[in-house]
Amino acid sequence: NETVAVKSSAPTLIMKVLDDDSDSYIDITDISFDEEIEYKLTGSITAMKGYTQYDYVIDIEMDKGINFKEVESVTFKDSAGATVNTNAISYVANENEATNSVSIVFSGMKNAVANGITGVEVVYSATVDSDKFTLRNGTNGQGGNLSRAKLTYSSDPYDTSKTNATAWDNTLVYSYSMSLHKVDATNNDEFLEGASFKLFSDASNNNPVYLKETSTNNVFEVVTSGTADAVTEITTD
Repeated sequence: NETVAVKSSAPTLIMKVLDDDSDSYIDITDISFDEEIEYKLTGSITAMKGYTQYDYVIDIEMDKGINFKEVESVTFKDSAGATVNTNAISYVANENEATNSVSIVFSGMKNAVANGITGVEVVYSATVDSDKFTLRNGTNGQGGNLSRAKLTYSSDPYDTSKTNATAWDNTLVYSYSMSLHKVDATNNDEFLEGASFKLFSDASNNNPVYLKETSTNNVFEVVTSGTADAVTEITTD
């Protein structure tokens, strides 16, 4: 649990992405195209004395290779990091497909401190659009797909129209491409026809990776097992 203490300074927002290998939330991770991406947003909630209304909006923007799926959970926390159950605060997630963005708008946030709430954790999932996803360049390490978030909050108890915002907090997910060639044992420049390949996602070779040929001949992408024309073995021409 992450603990957020009540203080008079401005609210903060931290964005992280789940790394499957370490089962922890970090800033940068690699993914495969057939898996969902899980993000966590941790926002602090400060003292709200004098407010009759308090705006609290989390904005998320994603690169075109990442598609928002849904909010998985919203959890309110006290200063010790324990979960606080309340019906006094609600939220709605407004997705804008044209800009590939989402706004999570909270209502009743002015009741947070009175209910002992000092922080909120939002976990949401996203999927990969393999046609638009930017692969990482293995030579120079560039590429990847950015998601970022910021928090907009009320800043003046005497003027409900006034707000401030945190700086954008960024995460990056990336994947790689690979080229597979089977060559003659005595001539590495001679490619062999009819070579078969299988990929597995585990060291024991129990979990095959499903592939589908793209519109480019002999170029395959990773897909889920239920995808039409998916295969687990490819053979070179």
